[in-house]
Amino acid sequence: MIKIKLQTLNDAADCPFYVDGPKKNKFCFVKQNISMAQAVNLVEENHGFDPSSWNEDCEGDFANCALVKLLYDLTEEAEVEPEQELKSPIEEQIDDYDPYEEYEDEEESEEEPEPEDLVSVRVLGVENVYSVKVDALVYPNNQLLFIDDIELSKRSLGQIQAELDKVSPPVQMGSVYITTNGGEHRGGIIPKKIYHAIVATQMRLVNEQAISKAVVKSLTQADADGVENLAMLPMDCGTFDLYQTASAQLGAIYNFLQTVPTKNLKNIFIITTKNDKVTLDIYNEKFDRIFGE
Repeated sequence: MIKIKLQTLNDAADCPFYVDGPKKNKFCFVKQNISMAQAVNLVEENHGFDPSSWNEDCEGDFANCALVKLLYDLTEEAEVEPEQELKSPIEEQIDDYDPYEEYEDEEESEEEPEPEDLVSVRVLGVENVYSVKVDALVYPNNQLLFIDDIELSKRSLGQIQAELDKVSPPVQMGSVYITTNGGEHRGGIIPKKIYHAIVATQMRLVNEQAISKAVVKSLTQADADGVENLAMLPMDCGTFDLYQTASAQLGAIYNFLQTVPTKNLKNIFIITTKNDKVTLDIYNEKFDRIFGE
C-alpha cells in the first residue's frame, strides 16, 4: 500500500491532488485510485478527450491534467470579428442575388447525410485463437518480449520469437511491437500481422494503465495499417484479475471509438477459446455494462 506524505498547503501548488509518495516521487492521487475506464464510464461522452493523456504525468499543472480534459469541454467558441459589417437579412439577400443563376428547388438541392461507418465490437468464443480469419491479432506480451504461449511459438516455427529477439529488452510498458505471423505454411497462424501489446512486466505483473495505453496504440496502428478485421486476446496474461482486465481493455476500446475517427477498422473481436467459460462470462458482463447503451 502506498503511504502519501503529509504535506502543507504551500506544497499544493496548482493542484492539491498532486502528492508526494514515500520515495518523494510525485503522482496524481485521483488517477492512482481510479482507472481510466472507470472515469470514462462516469462522465458524459467527451469527444475532445485524448485517452493517451491519462498515462502522462501532469506535473501538478491544470493545463496538463487528464481529469480536466475528461470532465470539461475545452473547445473554444468561435469569436465574431469586431470589424465584420453587420447586415440585415434583406441586405444579405440583395448582395447575394444573381439574376443569371439558375433556380434550383431547395428540397432537391439538399444533400442527404452520408451514413456513419460504425465499428462492430464483439466478444467471441472460438475453436482456436490462431486460426481466426482476421487481418491482425493483438497478443499480450511482456517487457522481455518473450512469448510464453508454446502454441504460438510452435505454429510460427519460432519465427515470431526470432523477430522479437532483434529488439533489446526490457521495453516500455504500454508500447506495441509488430511482427509477421511467422510465414505461410501448413498449420501456421492465419492473421498476417501480430501486434504485441506490452502489458506485463518482466515478472509478468500486469496493470490497467498499460492495458489501456497498449489497446489505444494497437487500435491506432491497426487502423493506420489498413486493418479491417482485428482480433484481441484477453490481456490478463494469466496473472491479472479478469474483471479488472476486462474493464480496462473494453473501456479503452469504447473510449477510443468514441474519441478517435477511424478510416479502415470495421470489426474488433475479443476472442478466447469456447471452453474458457469464465473469461467469456466476465467479458460479456463487462461488455454489456460498457457498450450496453
